[in-house]
Amino acid sequence: MTAMKRIFIILVLLVSNVLTSKAQSVGINSTGTAPTDTKAMLEVLKPGFSKIKIRTENNSADTSMLEFTNRKVSGAGTDFRMSMISQDGLFFTSASDMAANTNDSLMAIRVNGNIGMGIKNPAYKLHLHTPSSNNSFLSFTNNITGTTNQDGLVLGMLGTSARLGNLEAGELRFGTSNLTRALIDASGNMGIGTTVPAYKLDVAGDINMTGTLRLNGTTGTAGQVLTSNGIGAPSWSEAPLRNSDRFNVTFSEIISSTSGTLSLTTDYNFGGADIVIGANSITINKAGLYHFDLFLHYSALSATSPVVTFYLQNTAVTFLWQEVVVKKTSGDIYKDNWHYSFDLYVPAARILRLQSGFVDVTSFSQLQGNFSGHLISE
Repeated sequence: MTAMKRIFIILVLLVSNVLTSKAQSVGINSTGTAPTDTKAMLEVLKPGFSKIKIRTENNSADTSMLEFTNRKVSGAGTDFRMSMISQDGLFFTSASDMAANTNDSLMAIRVNGNIGMGIKNPAYKLHLHTPSSNNSFLSFTNNITGTTNQDGLVLGMLGTSARLGNLEAGELRFGTSNLTRALIDASGNMGIGTTVPAYKLDVAGDINMTGTLRLNGTTGTAGQVLTSNGIGAPSWSEAPLRNSDRFNVTFSEIISSTSGTLSLTTDYNFGGADIVIGANSITINKAGLYHFDLFLHYSALSATSPVVTFYLQNTAVTFLWQEVVVKKTSGDIYKDNWHYSFDLYVPAARILRLQSGFVDVTSFSQLQGNFSGHLISE
């Protein structure tokens, strides 16, 4: 046997150990067995590890491609291709002559790890794009929900509107730190801080609001408050009277002159900035109808009956003026008490002063009392 014949026989034996065929099925293996899948035209088998490699040598310009096609001899059909183009990534595309199969970019896996569905250059780790429509949605379903476009959870874009929705008759939860922070139940009630909302908005916790409060689209008018109507709808109504706008001052004057402005001592003042009490004046900054009470006690030592005048005055306007003759109690001692109660409308920023005067006082006189007031109505 010649050397050439020996080499040929050895090659045949080697190939027969690796390449086998059966009914047009090809098997590539290291065991020498026939293909086990009768439907497979090509079967690759290697115990422990099998690998098929499609390679090009120009890593900056070449394309490696695996193509699946059902095209006929005439050329009509659909191709599904897996391509590695240059060093950009792995692309799954299709090309078809059939009207139902027109997508030209199904999926892309870029070398930076970004995955695109419907887009060749995904901008994020997962980027979904619908080039032929103005809506793009991601759907999540399971073995309970069904699998139609009316089932499960959808997340996506419809035109310029973002959509997130549970299409099932169940709740939609939002959370952080492994805790539910907000929830929309199947009836449309939303809970914040609670998972069992009983109303359209049910908040368990504090609420802080800035801006305008509206009721049925209206803000009410200045000074109105939101009033409960029991089980009926609330409404805007006038604020109730604030009983905090009230004050009381006292005075005690030993006077030998004929007249003067009384010095005031504050007993209490709940009016805040609405009522400001000075040393001898009361400034009322909140306009309204006020009720006033004035209590006076006068005593004097005089040879004749003294005459006392006192009045409540705002600059040149006198609100109250009285002149009385003091009663004699015994000898040259004169004493008397008076109480005046009246309602008075006071415009804003008015200064009130208590004035007193004495006539026919020959020795000693003293005037004591208190002056109080409170807001009745604005």
